[in-house]
Amino acid sequence: MSLTVQKYWLKLRRQSVAFLVLAMSANALSYVYQLVMARLLNPAEYAVVLAIVSFIAILLFPSNAYQAAVAVGTGHISAKGSFADAWPFALRAAYIGGSLALGLALILLAMGDPVRTIFGFEGSWVLNWLALTFFLSLILSSLRGAFQGGHRFALLGALMFVEAATRVVISILLVILGYGVAGATAGFAIGFAIAAVMAVWLLWPRHHDTTSVNTESLWITLRDQLQAVPATFAVFGVQAIDVVIANYKLATIQMEPFSAAALAGRVTFYAAFVLGLLMLPRFTEMFSRKQWRTEQVHKSFFVMAGISIGPLVAAFLVPEVIHNLLVGPRYTSDPTLLRTYLVGTGFLAWSLFLTYFLISAKQHKIWRVLVPVSILQALAYLTIATTTLHFAIILCLGGATSCSYLAYSARKLIKTLSLQPSMNESDSETFSPSQVL
Repeated sequence: MSLTVQKYWLKLRRQSVAFLVLAMSANALSYVYQLVMARLLNPAEYAVVLAIVSFIAILLFPSNAYQAAVAVGTGHISAKGSFADAWPFALRAAYIGGSLALGLALILLAMGDPVRTIFGFEGSWVLNWLALTFFLSLILSSLRGAFQGGHRFALLGALMFVEAATRVVISILLVILGYGVAGATAGFAIGFAIAAVMAVWLLWPRHHDTTSVNTESLWITLRDQLQAVPATFAVFGVQAIDVVIANYKLATIQMEPFSAAALAGRVTFYAAFVLGLLMLPRFTEMFSRKQWRTEQVHKSFFVMAGISIGPLVAAFLVPEVIHNLLVGPRYTSDPTLLRTYLVGTGFLAWSLFLTYFLISAKQHKIWRVLVPVSILQALAYLTIATTTLHFAIILCLGGATSCSYLAYSARKLIKTLSLQPSMNESDSETFSPSQVL
C-alpha cells in the first residue's frame, strides 16, 4: 500500500472516530431534550410535545432517503473531481428538496384546524414551527448528504451536534420564558435553520471552478435509495404513530404513565437505530463482497440483544427507578404499562435491526409484509384501543408479528448463503472507516 493511500485511510479513520463521537453526542442531546421537557412542562403539555415530536419523526423520515441519494451523487462527483465540486449538486438538491417541502408545508398549514384538534394545542405558533421544520428538513438533508458523500464525516457530525444542541438550548430558554409547547417545538426549526446556515458556509466554494463535473443525476440516485424506504418507514411509522393517535383518542384519560412508557420505549428503539446505522454499511459490504463474517454478525446480534433486553430487565426489577429517571416523580407511574410497552418496543427494535440486515442483502420485498402489518397496527390503534394498556398490547402483537417474519427471513437468508461456496469466511479483512455512515 502506497504512502498516499495510507494517509488517505488514516484521515478517514480520524474522520470516522470524530463522527461517531459527535453523532452519539447529538443522539444523547435528543434524549436530554426529552428528559428536560418532561420536567419543565406540566404532564399535560408534555403529552402534547411527545406527540408532536413523534409526528416530526414521521414527517422527517423521507429526508433520510433524500440525504442518502444526495450522498451517492456527491460521492460520484468527488470521485471525478474533488469535494469542492459538490457545491452545485448540493445546491440543486437543496432547491429541489426545498421546493417540494414548501408545497407540503403549505398543505400542512392549510390543514391547521384538524392538526390542532389531533394534537390538542391552540393558536398558530406550534403549527407554524412544524411547517418551518418540515420545510427546512429536506434542505438540511441535501447539505448533510453532500458531507456524507464527500466522506467529510467530522463536519457531518458537527452539523448533527450543532442542530441538536441548538434545539435543546433554544427549547429550554423558550419554555422557561413561558412559551410552553410552542417554545418546545420552536427548537426544532431554529436548530435546523442554524445547522443549514453552517452547512452552506462550509460548502460554499472558495475560488474553485465547479463547472466541469456538475453532471450527476439526482433522480437516478434517489430512485435507487427509495427501494429501501417502504420497509424501514413501516417500522418507523408504527414506532411513532401510537403516541399521536393516543394523544388524540384518549384526551380525557390520564396520559402520564403512557408518556413515561413511550419515552422509555424510544430510548430503546433509537439505540437500535444507531446500531443499525453503524452496521448497515458493514453488512452491505459483506454481502456485496460475498464474504461472510460470522464474528461480526454474532457480535452485532449480541449487542442488539443487550439493547432490547437490558431496559426490560430493569423495568421488571426497578420500575420506579426507571420511571423517575425518565420523567421524574411528578408523573404517575404504571409498572405494568411500562413493562408491556418495553416488550413491544423490544420486538420493534429487533424488527428495525433485522430490516437493516435484510436490506443490506437487497431483500427489499420484505415491505410486502411489513407495510400491511403496520397498517393493521395503526388501524387497531384507531378502532380497538380504548386504554393506554390496549395501545401497549397492540404494540406487542404488531412488533412480535413483524419481528417473527423478519427473523424467519433472516434465518432463511443465512441458511441459503451458507450453502454458497462464494460466501467464504473472511473475518480477517476490516471494513473501510468511510463506511461508518
